[in-house]
Amino acid sequence: MEDQATEKAPALNDQIEEITMKPFAFSYMEHLTISFKDWLDDNRGTIENIMILLGAVLLVFLGTMLIIWLSSPVCTAQTIDIGLPARWSLWGGCQIQVQDGQWIPLNNWRYLGK
Repeated sequence: MEDQATEKAPALNDQIEEITMKPFAFSYMEHLTISFKDWLDDNRGTIENIMILLGAVLLVFLGTMLIIWLSSPVCTAQTIDIGLPARWSLWGGCQIQVQDGQWIPLNNWRYLGK
């Protein structure tokens, strides 16, 4: 048992000397230096997930813009005979202005014609 302890002691002393011989800042910075290619290889899954998330957000945004772009002319066409100001919004849908500042959904108003 003593033989094993004496065999390990010199090796441990060599490691301690090796660690204390290096300046701390240099050994610390040595671990921080990594090439972009290595970083990219290590984080490829994370980057792919971020790209998928950004693609999904962009798809939702473009879908919303398409709905607005297609729905606004439909609202205008439905209210052209009414003669009241009309607007379309994402939250309220097609609305008409019955009084100053009062907008109601077109579905809640009945137009009987002239």
